[in-house]
Amino acid sequence: MTDVMVTGPGGAGSRQISFLRLQARAQRVAPFDPIGRERVRQETINGSASPMTVSAYDAIGRLAMSSRLSGGTPTVQRSFSYDSLVTCPASWISILPAGRPR
Repeated sequence: MTDVMVTGPGGAGSRQISFLRLQARAQRVAPFDPIGRERVRQETINGSASPMTVSAYDAIGRLAMSSRLSGGTPTVQRSFSYDSLVTCPASWISILPAGRPR
């Protein structure tokens, strides 16, 4: 998929989302990563294009960074961080007898 366009009844307004390859210095960035997460997007609303959005993900698939590019220059850059994942030690897990409410 490279483009999606939605038009209102009677052509009253439109919105187009384009998933483009980004040529960034010495590398090309594909619009989707190998597991299908969105990397590059540009929206056009009623013929007016918004800045391109480029996203990156951390090692476990959470959104790590999102940048808006206008003319190839970052205009807004957001970084995301998350609380660490907590694992429960086996000693915390107990099995309740059958019929007892949890």
